[in-house]
Amino acid sequence: MAFIILTQARSGSYHLAALLNSAPDIACFGEIFKENALELPKPQLELLGLTNRDMAVRDADGMALLTRLRKPIEAEGQIFGFKDFLFNLRRAKIFGKIAHSAGWKKIVLLRNPIERYVSRIRAAETGIFVVRQGEAHASERLHQPVRFSPESFDPFLQAHDRFVEVAENLRAKHGDQAVFFARYERLSDPAHLQDILRFLGSSARAEALSSAHVKQFEQPLAAGVENWDAFLAYLAERKLSHLLPEG
Repeated sequence: MAFIILTQARSGSYHLAALLNSAPDIACFGEIFKENALELPKPQLELLGLTNRDMAVRDADGMALLTRLRKPIEAEGQIFGFKDFLFNLRRAKIFGKIAHSAGWKKIVLLRNPIERYVSRIRAAETGIFVVRQGEAHASERLHQPVRFSPESFDPFLQAHDRFVEVAENLRAKHGDQAVFFARYERLSDPAHLQDILRFLGSSARAEALSSAHVKQFEQPLAAGVENWDAFLAYLAERKLSHLLPEG
């Protein structure tokens, strides 16, 4: 049984992938079907006879590539998985094959849309998309407030809602045994991580998992938006205040 972490940008998917990859019986990779790179470690690229720029070869038969990656890992008794985005899987024409296959478990990783929106703007403006331990304060750019605008928020929220709808439909069709909803805000909760490990059939203990990935912005959400009051007013006007994270 293999698995995929199906997620959206700025949802902590690299962090979750690193946590799961630290389990002795799991091999979890990153964004294998990234548009501009084949995101795999050197040993796996050598196994495939590819470089990280061979995207056309990868996309020609994505499922065959995944099978080639899975075989040696599963032969060692490990669980194979990777994380990726819906649009990547659809571009490679493999989303339906994974989503509706009994041989693939699906972890849907969700984050509060307001938090994700703010984080996405910060990442786009700074060019800093991944932060690891020791790097959190490497750039003052990460601590500069961003600015909300309806023009950027409205299409963002529409895309978020479409993703959630796809995920809910998957769970309704295939059930909780095949689809698990993970939450960004609970990735530091051992009980939640243990539920994910149990869902995957791993014998690892959540307390032993580790990841070098850290939050991009540690201050309160309001401190990271220079026109926070305008954001709140807009949400209230559109009857979207319920989307605000608790606390």
